[in-house]
Amino acid sequence: MPGLLLVSVVPLFAAFLLGAIDGVYFHLRRYRLFAFPESRVEHVLHTARAVLVLPPLALLYLGNAAGLCLWTVAASIAVDQAMLALDLREEATSRRRFGGLSPAEYQIHVAANGLHGVALALALASRPASAWSLSACSLEASSLPLAIQGLVGVVWLASAVAVIQHVLLFFGEHEEVPPIAVP
Repeated sequence: MPGLLLVSVVPLFAAFLLGAIDGVYFHLRRYRLFAFPESRVEHVLHTARAVLVLPPLALLYLGNAAGLCLWTVAASIAVDQAMLALDLREEATSRRRFGGLSPAEYQIHVAANGLHGVALALALASRPASAWSLSACSLEASSLPLAIQGLVGVVWLASAVAVIQHVLLFFGEHEEVPPIAVP
C-alpha cells in the first residue's frame, strides 16, 4: 500500500513544522528551558525523542524496511510514545515557574503529537503483512518520489541537528533569564 505512505507524508511534515515552532520558539527562545534546573528532565526527554524520530524517518520514508529492521522502527516508535507520556507528566514540574504550559503551546503539543502519531501509523500500515516477518533485516529503496525523499531527508537532517543542539545545550553553562513576555 504505497499510497498510505505517500499520504502519511502530509501529517508528518505538518507535525515537524509545528514541532519546529514549539522547539525553537517556546523551548529555546521564549522559555529557555535548557537553562533551568527544574526543566532539565524535560530537556533530556526532548533529546531522547529527537533521537527516536531518526530511525522511523530513515527506515520508513528514506528506505523500505522489512523484517527486524521494521520491528526496530516499531520499537523506536513505542519507546517514543513512552517518552511522550513521561514528557507530559514532567511538564507540570518543568513549567511551574512559568505558570504552566501556555494555551498556544498546549495546542501545538496536541496537534504536533497527534499528527506525528497519525503519520507513523499510516506509514506502518503501508507495509504489507509479509514485511513484518521476523526474517533477516532488509532495507530496500523507498517507494516515495525522489522530491519527497529529499524533503524527508531535510527533516531527518534538521532532527539530527536538533539532537546535537539538545546535547550541547544540556552540557553548556546558561544564565537564568526571565521568559520573553507575550503581548
